[in-house]
Amino acid sequence: MLDISGKGATSAVETKAWSIEFASAAPTDGRAYIHVAEPATAYAVLTPLDLADAKARSGADDALTVVGLPLSAEQSLAGEQELLAWIGETDKRGKPPMRASARTARAVVCDNRALVYARDEHVGDALDGLVRFVVLERQVTFQEDAMRRLWPAMDADYELTHALAPGYNQRQAAVNEMTELAGRAKASNLRTGIALAQMNPALTDPSKRFFGEFAVVSGMHERYDSLIDPLTYAVETYERANTRMIETRNAAKERTHFLFEFILMAVIVVLIAWELLQMMNE
Repeated sequence: MLDISGKGATSAVETKAWSIEFASAAPTDGRAYIHVAEPATAYAVLTPLDLADAKARSGADDALTVVGLPLSAEQSLAGEQELLAWIGETDKRGKPPMRASARTARAVVCDNRALVYARDEHVGDALDGLVRFVVLERQVTFQEDAMRRLWPAMDADYELTHALAPGYNQRQAAVNEMTELAGRAKASNLRTGIALAQMNPALTDPSKRFFGEFAVVSGMHERYDSLIDPLTYAVETYERANTRMIETRNAAKERTHFLFEFILMAVIVVLIAWELLQMMNE
């Protein structure tokens, strides 16, 4: 069970806040964390914050700042508007904040800031669903950014899949970079499908519903589907390019080896012929 107690209340209704950092290993200092298995292995480590500290955070790093409010009619409109202003009107890509609502919680998310409304008994599930969605959103954004880089690169490198011009070896470093990018993005895409299925039996129904609402609002299923074929094509294109470059290099080595052996045999034949001539003249 998550220990989600905040550092203090700062309004008429209790407001809690957390900084959530994404690590590759579970914390050893006793802090609460959420383990995310798909689409990327991550440990979301929760650090309680004062509301003032949370609102002062710039959001420039990868940490997610979450402010939690109870679902309560006592909440003041002015206080909520202030928090919505803190969330922001658009994210870094110019998109409006994402809003999701389930039976037990609702939330507003924009970049690395989130506002979550839930009763105390449901906050843990809400944070679990939110954190899993944030990891998913970042992975799919990585895939989309990868394809934006891969399309022009493939246009330039497609010739490497069939006929190689002189100097092709100078492009190997760039091809290696795109090969790795395509492979990583395709692996991320495969794991995205697993994450969207939410087959992990450890997940609670409220967490799954909250995650599912965010997936619908963000068009995640459509975004995932639209990336399957392009990423497969990118992986196959660079697989062919690398195969062609390796085959061409091996063929060049074989020709060089054959030419060396031919010259060596010719020299040996000439030397033998020279010795025979010398013997005949004697």
